[in-house]
Amino acid sequence: ARKAREDDAARKAREEVEQRNREEAARQAKAEAERAVREALARKEREEVERQKREEADKEIVLEVRHVGLGGHSVTLQARRGWSMLEVRRATARAVGRPEVLEFGRLVRCGADGSYKSLRDVDRLTCLLPDEGVVLMNARLDEILERSQVQDEDYHEAEARRVQPGSGGASPASAKTAKAAKGKSEGDAERPDTVEVTIRSIHTSAAQSLQVKVAATIGDVKEALANALGRPEVLNVKLLRRNNDSAGYTSLLDDEVCGSTRQFFIMNVDLEPAPGAPLAKSPEDRQVVVRKELPELFPMGAILSTARSTLLREGEGLDSERVLDLEPGQLCAVRGHGAGKRLNVELLPELGQWGWLTAATKSGEVLVVHASEQQLLALRRQQHPPETVMVTVAPATGGGAWVELFVLDSLTFAGLKESLAASLGRPAVLQRGRFVQRKGAASFAGIRDEEFLGDRRDFLYMGTDLTSQR
Repeated sequence: ARKAREDDAARKAREEVEQRNREEAARQAKAEAERAVREALARKEREEVERQKREEADKEIVLEVRHVGLGGHSVTLQARRGWSMLEVRRATARAVGRPEVLEFGRLVRCGADGSYKSLRDVDRLTCLLPDEGVVLMNARLDEILERSQVQDEDYHEAEARRVQPGSGGASPASAKTAKAAKGKSEGDAERPDTVEVTIRSIHTSAAQSLQVKVAATIGDVKEALANALGRPEVLNVKLLRRNNDSAGYTSLLDDEVCGSTRQFFIMNVDLEPAPGAPLAKSPEDRQVVVRKELPELFPMGAILSTARSTLLREGEGLDSERVLDLEPGQLCAVRGHGAGKRLNVELLPELGQWGWLTAATKSGEVLVVHASEQQLLALRRQQHPPETVMVTVAPATGGGAWVELFVLDSLTFAGLKESLAASLGRPAVLQRGRFVQRKGAASFAGIRDEEFLGDRRDFLYMGTDLTSQR
């Protein structure tokens, strides 16, 4: 009887364990089914959200890109909500025919309170708030008249030359472009190893032509010119490129690749070869610069300055009525070319006064020269009120975060230091900070406080930390 009772108790215990296992298995199966239902619903919701995002990104919108200046220039684009800012810049550049929008332009968001914040190339239009607009800085937005002369390769090259924010002015594509240009494929075997570039003086219109490597940088061109002229001072100045609107020049960094540019400008350097230099010529050969055709020396739209007192006449002929006596330093824009060395010009800065003048005397004396960078800067200030631009300040020694500032383009570097000190909350910037420019792989040259920003927008800095104390 005792054995029967023990067996019965053991059986009941087993049955209870089995019952609990069945109940636990049922609970787990129910929980698994509920989890599967929740995951299915969540997946469906995610798919619906992704579908809505795709539809939103593909939705066509009308986007207005405004220029920060007071001129009121803007461009209206047929865009998509999913466009990145890089796509917006590409469309904007082609809409107005200005590759410099891709090279120098910065898109920023403008809040309802008038504040600015930069937009990265990877940012999309969907990140903008309803009350925010897209504003273009650091490049012009008015449509150029000669759009047919702008080719697709001009846009591609401008985008490749673009300086990334915080780089201090160095283009990341320069080294890659140089390396790619040096490597030649079998299909490129017939391409020439060298090209001819021309360096022209802004002040005297004298010019020298050189043969340089296809992959040459600006520094290579300067070194070749210094050796050919026998003038080492060439290494201490900058080469310039004429802007597309012919209203000024942009300085070039030594590590930039020449690319498709074949004409450069220089100032404050005598292009006459030193005695015994490789380019030293006979007196007869030296007159060839003066005898060059006027359209090549002074193209349409070029800004000139009178080298000495001269006459502005009503007609092309030297016997036409005298309009005005021009003083040295009078600025004018080339509007046409006449016979001989006659130029049709419009006086600046106030437009409306036209006439004819002689570019050079019979003896070869030059009467007009290309306006200097300082004259062009002063003219730009007269014709265009100061406008807000975006500048970046990065540590010269590398590492650390860079700073973006929105300042007037009429500032000096002393004013830029004040803005930087106020933005960071670091008064020490005014005492110990200084802006520099790279001269070599590991050397820098200081920038004077009294210098104006000009066309420069990305700067290197040393002396204090760039982290904010606000």
